[in-house]
Amino acid sequence: MPSQAYEITFKGQAGPTLRAVFDDCTVTVGSYTTTLRAELPDQAALAGLVQRITGLGLEVVDLHQLGAATRTMADPAQVRAQDPPAAGLPREAGQWRSASP
Repeated sequence: MPSQAYEITFKGQAGPTLRAVFDDCTVTVGSYTTTLRAELPDQAALAGLVQRITGLGLEVVDLHQLGAATRTMADPAQVRAQDPPAAGLPREAGQWRSASP
């Protein structure tokens, strides 16, 4: 089975130490949130990543699978932090989306 790309957003801005914890993901830091993008082999790996996030006391506000058109990740082991945009709205809390109903 081919791997799938996922994007998981949690509240807060991850600093260098926290970004290092997710060195197997692409990390994007926004104004109020941090987003991880990861290529994962299966649902167990996804569950493990979510557990790693919540185990650190972080609040997940969005989780979704990326479609083929949006899967433009660089090397997943390459962690990058981007400056937050000058203007723009943060994602609203409570946007948790799951593949199961």
